[in-house]
Amino acid sequence: MTENQAESEDRFERFRQAFLRDAQTGAARSVEDYIASYPGMGNDIAREFVAWEGRAKTRKGYVGPYRIERELGRGGQAVVYLCDDEKLRRKVAVKVLLGLGGASAKMLQRFQREAEITSQLDHPGICALFESGMGADGIPWIAMRYIEGQPLSTIVTVTQDGRVADSDATSLMIDLSTISLDGEPTAQTMGTGTSSSGSLASMGRRDMDRLLEIIEKVARALHVAHESGIIHRDIKPGNIMITARGEPVVLDFGLASADEGGQLAVTRTGDLMGTPAYMSPEQLMAQRIQLDRRTDIWSLAVTLYECLTLKRPFESPSREGLYRQILTKEPEDPRRLNPMIPAELAIVIQTAMDKDPDRRYVNAEAFADDLRQVRQLRPIAARPVSTWLRMKRWAQRNPVLATSCMGLALALTIGLTWATLKNRELDRLVRDVNAKNAALLVKTEEAERNWRKAQGLADVKKLEEARAALDMLWPLGQELIPRIDAYREDYEGLAQRLPSHSEALAELEASARPYAEADRANDHAQAKARLAVLGSEAEELEATLDDLMDTQFDAAERRLEAIEAERKTLEASLSRRRSWSFDGEDADFQSWHHEVLSQLVADLRQFADPKSGVFAEVKRRRARSEEIARRSLADSRELWRLCALRVAKNAHYADLKLEAIEGLIPIGADPESGLEEFLHWATHASDHPMIQREANGRLPEMDGKTGIILVLLPGGTFTMGSTPDESGPNYDPYSESSETPTLTVPLDPFFIGKYELTRGQWERLSGARDPSFWSKANLASALAPEDYRRHPLEQASWLDCRRELARASLSLPTEAQWEYACRAGSDTPWSFGARREDFDRYANLADATYSKWYGVDAGAYEPQGDDEHIVTAPVGSFLPNAFGLHDLHGNVWEWCLDEFGSYDRPRSPGDGAFRARGTGIRLNRGGAFNNSAIYSRSASRMKYAEHLPSANLGCRAVRPLPRAD
Repeated sequence: MTENQAESEDRFERFRQAFLRDAQTGAARSVEDYIASYPGMGNDIAREFVAWEGRAKTRKGYVGPYRIERELGRGGQAVVYLCDDEKLRRKVAVKVLLGLGGASAKMLQRFQREAEITSQLDHPGICALFESGMGADGIPWIAMRYIEGQPLSTIVTVTQDGRVADSDATSLMIDLSTISLDGEPTAQTMGTGTSSSGSLASMGRRDMDRLLEIIEKVARALHVAHESGIIHRDIKPGNIMITARGEPVVLDFGLASADEGGQLAVTRTGDLMGTPAYMSPEQLMAQRIQLDRRTDIWSLAVTLYECLTLKRPFESPSREGLYRQILTKEPEDPRRLNPMIPAELAIVIQTAMDKDPDRRYVNAEAFADDLRQVRQLRPIAARPVSTWLRMKRWAQRNPVLATSCMGLALALTIGLTWATLKNRELDRLVRDVNAKNAALLVKTEEAERNWRKAQGLADVKKLEEARAALDMLWPLGQELIPRIDAYREDYEGLAQRLPSHSEALAELEASARPYAEADRANDHAQAKARLAVLGSEAEELEATLDDLMDTQFDAAERRLEAIEAERKTLEASLSRRRSWSFDGEDADFQSWHHEVLSQLVADLRQFADPKSGVFAEVKRRRARSEEIARRSLADSRELWRLCALRVAKNAHYADLKLEAIEGLIPIGADPESGLEEFLHWATHASDHPMIQREANGRLPEMDGKTGIILVLLPGGTFTMGSTPDESGPNYDPYSESSETPTLTVPLDPFFIGKYELTRGQWERLSGARDPSFWSKANLASALAPEDYRRHPLEQASWLDCRRELARASLSLPTEAQWEYACRAGSDTPWSFGARREDFDRYANLADATYSKWYGVDAGAYEPQGDDEHIVTAPVGSFLPNAFGLHDLHGNVWEWCLDEFGSYDRPRSPGDGAFRARGTGIRLNRGGAFNNSAIYSRSASRMKYAEHLPSANLGCRAVRPLPRAD
């Protein structure tokens, strides 16, 4: 921009502000007067004046084209009206900027920025902007989606003490009864606990899960904004609206900012903006530090802390005191305020509220993922603040004492060296001073003991490294064995030093003050309160058992078992001492040393446990790796030789040279398809016999213990997609725009699952419980428990499937691989032909049985057929396609590796994978038991967020064929 252009724009802005003030006070002048007052701006002023006059003619009681019905709310800078959009016949919320005053330029700029920023965002968790404009008096407005609901700040009702805004101490009452979970009604469910306003002790698991899901969804909405280069900067309960269906929506991007090119930053003025109680440390220091997405993560974590504990983590009667706390004080452990909070959730909050942004979650999606893991009782990615870091922070908070400790350690080292040398000299020269030598020896031993304590603290860091390294010890197989051996060599010393650390801890505790009754009562108060809650819940459940139906009875029984297990753990904790205090000048140091050492000993005991510890786990992985190599290679050498001969002669494989592949065992060719099939040994139950073909060459009915069966598909070129043009390739009368245009895709040979991944295979693959939804508990007698493991896995996210498959040298199919496998050489809408009426022999879809079971809720279904399954069917229940693959149409949707997108994106050679763009929205194919045949077409595409599971979505495994050297 030139100097003249900048000056011209500045003059025009001065005119604009002057006119706004005149219009507000009723003192607007003629266009000629304004042109005379601002020479050189005549054309621009005339153009704007015509536009303003047009707006001035709008009807009274309207904002732009919207008719005002009533006021929804009013703040210091804007008022929000409920309006009627008469053209589209819908309700909208219209935000109108109030009088501009002295800060008009900044307020107007922020208001306009809110419109610009919100218009860039498209997510159900972000309040949608319809349009923006200027009122008759020159005041701007924004028309937004009207959300029927209430802000989180009214669900968590705040009663202010009435001293300093935004920093007062607060008393809070939470009412979650109006919030739904996963869109379900909020009626109390057996065994979930109850909620009552203002009582933390009565907060049930379901209440907490409702709250965690709300915050998780807010985090995912923020992630979308962050990925668009936008940070909110004012996340708090008042800016989170909860709809009537319990869905959270983020409001008010008026303080959000975005640099050119999407670079996130605070506004260039360095102004302190936001609500102080929810600000991150770096936001309080806005004039010195640029902000990024992690400031929103902090604010959202503060909101979660407040909802869970009914108390803000930082409170002070003065704003300066509040700032000081946020910058320097660690928040109180939320479990002290609410015993219901599990340890994993406390770690998640602690990570999201770390004062060092680099130690927080890298993005809001990672925060959301861990909240989901807590809800689903799965391991979280976050780790508690390490003892090593606590040592560092303690030193930062107590620099004088820390310096003294360092000096003491140095003095001990020097003393040890000096005393040893002196003892040798005295031993040679003066044998008559044995008494003095004995005294020196005592001091030397004491110095050595203290030095060993100091050195032992290095194991804190070593233990962190060992845990991280364990997560990298995959996949199973020969190549893992030397890495496991190296791991044991690197970290077995940790377990060997456990007795030394335990001895040091016992010595330290022996020097502590006696266990005072007040400390004893305080230590066990939370456990006793929780025991009382569990006792009441157990009594209520037991009193209702006789009146429950079978499904409710089973759920209640499981809940009673969980209550009993938790009670035993809590009762055992009542005998343990938790508070330790010491006498002397170094009492603070001793207390800190005890905290560090006790945590280290507890962690090392878990680490070194002979049954469940780390070395027991790596021993299992090593044994399994050896077994996989032996069974698939050494024991199957002849099977591989015969398989290679068949492949070489098989016209399907076009002179493919096949070599033995670790982890797979050849089981012969399918008699109909002629394609070779293989057993994936790592997913085969160890107590189950090797699969054998029947006399007709077919495989026996799939059971819950058999491993994944992989089919080797030949490489080739195929036409992907569909067209509504009868003369075009892959003609499909139901073709949709996302399936076009058709394209030719070359693929290398690859292995793909003959069946969808079963629930039994998932249990062996992941070592975890089956996450699937469908069971006797929620489907009465429609699904037999003995058949669960034969059914396809569902309720597993793309992230879960990708992670667990990778640990077994498997993956998800690319979209191109999936459609190639599904079509099996066909060009019709379904691999079985062009008639949807023929589905019932090939696919488990929504049909007469499904419709009869679900009634009016069934939705679209196929009335002309009946597969006799209400939900999922055991894999392999229907006829295969020409490649010998089952259930590619129906049963459950199947995750694909690719992100959803148009067909014109670049693809990888060999597997046809789309180049990832980081959207987090993944493809799924094939339709499911609750869909009509239209959705199960070979070209039909669907999308779903990669982090979300679904009760009609599973997966199918693939494995690449190693390239010949």
